[in-house]
Amino acid sequence: MGTVTILEIGADPEVMVRYKELEQSIEEHKRNEEKVNNRLAMFNDKMLRGVKLSAEEMQYFRKLNKSLMLLNKQHYKEKDEFDVLSSQLGSYKSGSVRIEGPIFPGVKIVISGSVYQVNDEMYKNYFVRDAGDVYVRNI
Repeated sequence: MGTVTILEIGADPEVMVRYKELEQSIEEHKRNEEKVNNRLAMFNDKMLRGVKLSAEEMQYFRKLNKSLMLLNKQHYKEKDEFDVLSSQLGSYKSGSVRIEGPIFPGVKIVISGSVYQVNDEMYKNYFVRDAGDVYVRNI
């Protein structure tokens, strides 16, 4: 008694960190792709109007095309990993813990990020995460 106890179930925190990193990176790739596409569209418009591009502009045009291909490659690679992690994390949206013995005040039960703080002594309870909250049910 008197010892702080935390019972935590759910997704691996490292997986969650990677998921958020990928989410941000994918958004950044989308913004960068849009910028490159806008510049390429400008050059395409010039060429369609019959304007001859200088050697520097042509080199820049080729460089933009390579950049776009690299961005697309990175984007799809990260999107694939993101989709895999999304499906893994989707299974952690709900969860439950069944405790057959006494549960003392001060115990913290965490199910997929939702927290329930035990304030009174309990015995034989079932803790369920539903709609973002943890609910107690008697066994």
